Amino acid sequence: MYLKGLSYVEMAAALGVTKNAVAGRIGRLREAERKKREAAGVPKPRLPKKPRKSYTLRFKKISPANHAHPLFRRIIVLMNEHQISRRALCKRVGISEQTFDNYRTRDTPKLTVIEAMYNVFGKTLAETDIED
Repeated sequence: MYLKGLSYVEMAAALGVTKNAVAGRIGRLREAERKKREAAGVPKPRLPKKPRKSYTLRFKKISPANHAHPLFRRIIVLMNEHQISRRALCKRVGISEQTFDNYRTRDTPKLTVIEAMYNVFGKTLAETDIED
């Protein structure tokens, strides 16, 4: 009798036994097949590996807060131009995302952090004379 492709309930009905009896028999058959493979030295069949998720960060355009520091507002504009996510920038600079959000909304960023952020975009903070 050909039973492949049937559910346990359908197999049980066809054979006149319970569903648990079918499940137990199938389990014993699979175990016997595994032992035969091990005795013959055949490696265990493995499912193909799922491709690893690459560390690509989704870019989401963010807007600077009106009361944010002017240099930090420029950093946000650069982030949007270069399509660098907040997480990627924070990881490269070495600050937490919460610190970044605090700079964006309420705190004044440290000059060293601003300089590190500008360096990510290949820019520097330069000293210039004010012309009258």
